[in-house]
Amino acid sequence: MLKLPAFTFLNGPPRSGKSTLADMIDRQDISMCRMSFAEPLRGALLGTFHPDRFSDMLQLNLRDPATKAQTIHGTTWTNEQFLIDYGTWLKSKTNEYILGDLAKQAIVHTDYYTRYVFDDCRTIGDVAPFINSYGASECLLVHVERRGAVWRPGDVGGSLLSLPGIRHIVVQNNSTPSDMLKQFELLTGSPAAKPPDPATTTTDQL
Repeated sequence: MLKLPAFTFLNGPPRSGKSTLADMIDRQDISMCRMSFAEPLRGALLGTFHPDRFSDMLQLNLRDPATKAQTIHGTTWTNEQFLIDYGTWLKSKTNEYILGDLAKQAIVHTDYYTRYVFDDCRTIGDVAPFINSYGASECLLVHVERRGAVWRPGDVGGSLLSLPGIRHIVVQNNSTPSDMLKQFELLTGSPAAKPPDPATTTTDQL
């Protein structure tokens, strides 16, 4: 079992390996729940442009790069650009903390789980509601670095590491997924666990 606080936030550029690491962390403990700040954005995209794919059985995999690159029928948007633009619009109409506040509301309804890993922390506004409500000691910020991975405009990126009070660690993803997990275990002081099959990977998300 990994030695983690209640909330673990993964931060890094697109395609850096956040989703891969989150998937491996999630498998280590049945009390862990993998979550995403982008879920409300995905729901808006599906409900607006893909209502026939809204059910769990038919839902589009909006974490898949090929799916995100597809153009929405009748528009010039790709699925990915809609998610980015809608997130920006939502913050402009509310505040920079809206995705964090919505994510915090979502965990209230998950009675089974006691710990959560978010695989798409992008800004201080995502993390701040959790620090304010649960305390910095219940939060861990993990910065994932990978050669060639480029930050998207608007992401805070590495400056999140300067966020006061919260514990930070940096994991390098320049080898195999299992090596990334071993680094994570070492940096968090977790007991060694048998890593998932190194050949098993997941695509990164928004």
